[in-house]
Amino acid sequence: MFVHNSIKVANCLRSSTDLLYRNLLLGCLQARFINLKPKLKEFIHCDYVDSMDYGIYALTTGYIKESAMEAARVAIIRKTKSRQVNKIVSESPFTKKPLGTRMGKGKGKLDYWASSAVAGQWLFEFNCDNELMAKEAFNQVSKKLPVRVHLRKRPIEPKQVLHGDRLINMFQNDKERTKRLQGEIEV
Repeated sequence: MFVHNSIKVANCLRSSTDLLYRNLLLGCLQARFINLKPKLKEFIHCDYVDSMDYGIYALTTGYIKESAMEAARVAIIRKTKSRQVNKIVSESPFTKKPLGTRMGKGKGKLDYWASSAVAGQWLFEFNCDNELMAKEAFNQVSKKLPVRVHLRKRPIEPKQVLHGDRLINMFQNDKERTKRLQGEIEV
């Protein structure tokens, strides 16, 4: 229906001599369908905790209401069938004055509690036997929260500390590899 109406508008404007107004109107019509969640502009460094099998981390900063956190926690429990869920604490109170009150007369009553989500901070951690169920739980959680999130699975191998000689060998192998690749590209 929208495409049909925009074609009618474009045909009406085609007979007009002023192309500037036509381009402006068509630009406004197409602006409705822009991507509402654009890609992140910079890399977010996450502080990985890895105390449980899966973790949900915030990619953007914002406040999350306690009701949204509870809905996400219930979604995780229902999908994963596991009661082992850790979540961040809601520690920021938000107040609001009732509608129809005049200015002054002090601060309003407590409206809701919220937790502040910083980009890179963990929001939830949970255990799950099946990776497919964990991904489904993550999909539901991402729809319920107002911030962008990503899922991380705890790595199987623990982190290793590299010694100096091992690091030097890695750099030499990388230099040899790049020379070999550049030689193949030039030929």
